[in-house]
Amino acid sequence: MKNAYYGVRVDVLELVPQRCKMLLDVGCGTGLTAAAMKEKTQGKVYGLELFAEVAKQAELRMDGVFVEDVSSFFDKTPTQKYDCIVFADILEHIVDPWKVLRQSREFLLPGGVVIISIPNIRFYTTFFHLLFRAEWPYHDRGIHDRTHLRFFTRKNVIQLVKSAGFRFEQFRPYYLIADKKTVLNKLRRFVGIPGIRGFFTFQYHMVISPLHR
Repeated sequence: MKNAYYGVRVDVLELVPQRCKMLLDVGCGTGLTAAAMKEKTQGKVYGLELFAEVAKQAELRMDGVFVEDVSSFFDKTPTQKYDCIVFADILEHIVDPWKVLRQSREFLLPGGVVIISIPNIRFYTTFFHLLFRAEWPYHDRGIHDRTHLRFFTRKNVIQLVKSAGFRFEQFRPYYLIADKKTVLNKLRRFVGIPGIRGFFTFQYHMVISPLHR
């Protein structure tokens, strides 16, 4: 089981508005981040998880878990709606993330928001592997997770959000120097300068809301 299923995503949690009382965590894993959302908002938090054995753990921490593929879930008429939907490093695993994000609008209550974390394929390690190792880097986690189906740069992210009928409320690059625990990452605040910051942006974090609602 991947490490991504464990631990609280503090970077995502801080984007969740405290006013939200009906939340859906897409790809909730074991539910640790969802539990933190529940504590922060004092609302109801539901999860969507593909793997049944993982969902059983999440159910202990949440108000309910749907065991289903993301694409089929959003392809249906919603039976309940949410004021916050979280896609934390999920959209890149979907065959058609443009369609899923567009469909998620119908699952939002008036005034609702969507929170997204998505990896930046323009991270410098992509070029290092291609230029110096002549290979595409396949890993078990991170930007080059072998299960990723779609790849995004900053421009691709903006196009994704706008084409799905959303506008940005917040948009934050998350800088790293290395995709592992290292003292070098203490210097990451120094790489957020024009010209190089795109190569040290590990993920983009955002809060978006529907247009014309």
